[in-house]
Amino acid sequence: MNHAVRPTAPLGLARPMLRGCVVAAALAVSASAQSDSAGAQPGALALLSVPTHLLVEAVLLATIVYLLIQKSYQPRDKDKTPLTPKEVDMLCKEWEPEPLAPPDVMSKALPKHILSGEGGPTAVVNGAEVINLASMNFLGLSCDKSVEDACVDALNKYGCGSCGPRGFYGTIDVHLELEERIAEFIGTEDAILYSYDVATPSSVVPAFAKRGDIVVCDEAVSYPLMNGIVLSRSTMHTFRHNDMQDLERVLQQIAASDKRRGRKKVTNRRFIVTEGVFAKTGDLAPLPQLVALKERYRYRLIVEDSLAVGVLGRTGRGTAEHFDIDPHRVDIITASLSNSLGSIGGFCCGTKKIVDHQRLNGLGYCFSASLPPFLASAAIAAIDRIVSAPVIVTELQDNARYFRQELCKAKGLTVDAEAPPAAVYIYVDGVEDAGTLGRIADACLARGVFLCGAQQWSPLERWLPERPCLRAFVCALHTRQQLKTAAATIGACAQKCRRK
Repeated sequence: MNHAVRPTAPLGLARPMLRGCVVAAALAVSASAQSDSAGAQPGALALLSVPTHLLVEAVLLATIVYLLIQKSYQPRDKDKTPLTPKEVDMLCKEWEPEPLAPPDVMSKALPKHILSGEGGPTAVVNGAEVINLASMNFLGLSCDKSVEDACVDALNKYGCGSCGPRGFYGTIDVHLELEERIAEFIGTEDAILYSYDVATPSSVVPAFAKRGDIVVCDEAVSYPLMNGIVLSRSTMHTFRHNDMQDLERVLQQIAASDKRRGRKKVTNRRFIVTEGVFAKTGDLAPLPQLVALKERYRYRLIVEDSLAVGVLGRTGRGTAEHFDIDPHRVDIITASLSNSLGSIGGFCCGTKKIVDHQRLNGLGYCFSASLPPFLASAAIAAIDRIVSAPVIVTELQDNARYFRQELCKAKGLTVDAEAPPAAVYIYVDGVEDAGTLGRIADACLARGVFLCGAQQWSPLERWLPERPCLRAFVCALHTRQQLKTAAATIGACAQKCRRK
């Protein structure tokens, strides 16, 4: 145990003091000697100067002797007496540890609703079966029989976890197979697999953009992309959400700045960063104009496509297929495996050079344990299901369109009826606070419809939508009757809560 000990002056500390005193004494003696020899003052004045320097020398000599004979202080034995067990118990009982987090933060972190069972078109929430509009299981493949069978076979063959990062002993044949299948499905040269979808954009952007590089991003990009831009320490410019004229204005300003500085050749990397379907607003990026501007000004284009893969395009290949654009014209495409592909993790597509660069520079790839083999097998089975039966993508798009039309029939709700994404953002007229939207979502759940209330934001997200909204995610397995009932329920609950 630690014991309080009064400050001591051990002999080891006195020695430097001793040396200092000796030096001071020598200087005093030298000075007095010089004054005596320099010009002796005649008579009584010369005699009066002798006792002064002798007095100084005597004081210094006495100080030296005192320091030499001084002993270091040793604490008494009674100061080392340890506490008795009774005293220790008493101190432990009196100790009140501070909480690791404030109580209000802990209460907000606890989930309000507990799910049990599969998250398909219906789910069991708090013990009751409800229509599920809160899951991004767009194609219903997380509960598809072929995907489940692939997981069971992989568990029997490989076990549960990979127990290592990809660069060491965490690469398994199903990882390489999945990367080949993703690249083939999206239509790019190569693909790389990440273990966590949110960490994918946050790793990809810093792998290419460094300090001194330029990133021009849509102001409405979500947390994973914004986090990656901040981590890259590059120079960030933003343009107004989906405003291509403002984007070109920013690009022209950067070009004019280069001209003023006399830069004849661009020596830094430059990127335009956007999302295919924006997680904050649910609307679609104008990809044709983005591609045209990035080619005109010679930038690289990064598109986060998590809400579009498996949802948009004739065969579910994402925003590029939706606009009939060659995916090779988009330099980097990132997306999640947990939305339409019924698994967990993320991926990045591009040229072989872009992918190989990330194998040594993508932090989420290098320093995370690789994806469990059964989840990689699940994603392979999901891609096989989409390729062999692309009609499920058409069914999803039809369901999303029908649900939007039904919502437009309800009074007091504002929805983009023609938007193709399966993520439907519902604005309640006259409601602009998250609390009321939360009560509407709770009222819907009580009547058998489970959807998401207002989003929560990170401090990194500088731009926020003007109004909060409800969010509903349509699944290809929803029946028309389920979607019609859900739309009517949302409208009725919105009217009831808005009157309060």
